[in-house]
Amino acid sequence: MYASAASETDGEATTPIPQAATRLATATPQTAYPPVQHPLRGAAIPGPGEFSHRASGSQIPFPRYDESMPRPSTSATRLAALVLATASASAAPAHYAQDFVFSLTADDGQGTSYLLAFGFSPVTTDGYDPGIDSYAPPAPPTPSFDAALGWGVPMDRYYTQILLGDGDFAPHLYEVQLQYDTNQLIHISWDATGWAERVSTCVLRDAFGGGLLDIDMLTESELTLSNTAHTLLHLELTPSPWSPGTDTFCHGDPCPCGNPTNDGSGCGNGSGSGALLWASGSVSLTAGDLLLTANGLIPSQPGLYFQGNNAINGGLGSYFGDGLRCAGGGVRRLQVVFADASGASQTSIHLPTSGAVSAGEIKHYQLWYRDPALSPCGAGFNLSNGLRVAWEA
Repeated sequence: MYASAASETDGEATTPIPQAATRLATATPQTAYPPVQHPLRGAAIPGPGEFSHRASGSQIPFPRYDESMPRPSTSATRLAALVLATASASAAPAHYAQDFVFSLTADDGQGTSYLLAFGFSPVTTDGYDPGIDSYAPPAPPTPSFDAALGWGVPMDRYYTQILLGDGDFAPHLYEVQLQYDTNQLIHISWDATGWAERVSTCVLRDAFGGGLLDIDMLTESELTLSNTAHTLLHLELTPSPWSPGTDTFCHGDPCPCGNPTNDGSGCGNGSGSGALLWASGSVSLTAGDLLLTANGLIPSQPGLYFQGNNAINGGLGSYFGDGLRCAGGGVRRLQVVFADASGASQTSIHLPTSGAVSAGEIKHYQLWYRDPALSPCGAGFNLSNGLRVAWEA
């Protein structure tokens, strides 16, 4: 099935991937990563009276409104503490690149404001995480200013809700729940610096599908509401695979047999999706913590992570099997990893050492994987998109 792979060249050098087919077929499976479970998809979340934490099973009381409850702080100190908490949480190592916290501030123009924080972390769940997430009490009696995030099924109220960064790059929808004071005015502001590197979209819409209000938060920085009908906004953000010093290329279109994709991954495989390759960690040779991760693979099938000096065909790639060969020239085999039950895999090696990388070099990475059962083009194998890394000291 892989016989032609030994002589496949990259168009810029004649270095093949020696014996890769044999290694893919005979490699010993590594310990599979446990499938990532979404609480919202895998189990019903209890109502607002209590929440059964997915990891610990502890019962967490939902706070009831009390006039003595302090307003949430809008200080940078609170946000910094939140970022630190997600970075230092004692959970499993990160497998994915979604690891960021955004925030917006809602104020009534009379000195009362709320800081609402949202984002993703590989060490959280989609539910309530003690020490990271923060519940909001029920709104006070009207007329009184109030703002909170809504998330969950059934919907709970939060000042902070950081979702699980699990490699799901579909749109995620929060609610922004608002209540007006007697002045009937709410001002919402945010600083979107750097957001476009972490998300492909981030929009704030009215609850009627955006017919009255549709704000691109990546290009705008504030919004003033004076129509008291706007008590519920939809905050939709779509995370991107991203790590500083890296970028993807050679996406799945065009593909060898009418199997393109449009989400930045490689050409479509037998599962109906493409394999999406990205990096997490830093590009520092000293830190040596960069990991390559892919999802959309065929569960339990092996894949070869490899490195090349060049981007083939100017970064557009060339047909190879069911996909596109994107990286070539001075090819180095890095690691064979079997996909887990969810179709994801990740390297566990020290990439700079395995790739003999020096500071200042730009290297290109790709995953070549088996697709034996439902191969769209009949080749029995496919490839991810390409990933470019600019290594630093």
